[in-house]
Amino acid sequence: MREFSFLYMRHGQTPANELGLCSGAQCKHGLTQLGRDQIYAAAQKLHLLDIVPQKIYTSSAARAQETLFTFKAHNRFSLIDSATLQELTERDFGAWEGLPFEEIKSALYAGNIGEGGEHRH
Repeated sequence: MREFSFLYMRHGQTPANELGLCSGAQCKHGLTQLGRDQIYAAAQKLHLLDIVPQKIYTSSAARAQETLFTFKAHNRFSLIDSATLQELTERDFGAWEGLPFEEIKSALYAGNIGEGGEHRH
């Protein structure tokens, strides 16, 4: 078994990702079928590489929780301990949540944020 200090894996595709929408802390979407397939494929790849996480940390977002559930559905990973951490909650984009990312990306990259959103410090 290969050991790593840290392995980062993003959630699978959501309907917001599929539609190109800005989605942060307010997004309630789970995964699309493609997203579930992506996560199962990642679990299979880790299995083939003989990589087994010791613990999995996620945010409370629906997409992260469904990613965890899908990942742990792979038999080799079903008993891995997991925890939800508030510190992993994604940034809130405020009024920009649900808008097409292409419409707001230049403003976002310039450090701006939608009304009611969280600024990065």
